[in-house]
Amino acid sequence: MTEEEFKTKARYLVEKYIKDSSLSHELKKVIDEQGSSAAKSILHKLRIYGDGVETEDSSVIKEIAFNFA
Repeated sequence: MTEEEFKTKARYLVEKYIKDSSLSHELKKVIDEQGSSAAKSILHKLRIYGDGVETEDSSVIKEIAFNFA
């Protein structure tokens, strides 16, 4: 997974699962500024504030975790 793929997939997950618009905006800003170095933080926030994860997206999360966390 490249840096750009990480950013695209992480933004997708944040937009889909973080319902709080201010938190979503903050996380997307972190993704854009810090990229994959923020992977652990983004995954942590998704776990805490995310609204359940669909099976199809769990593979994306696993891929991010494998490559960057």
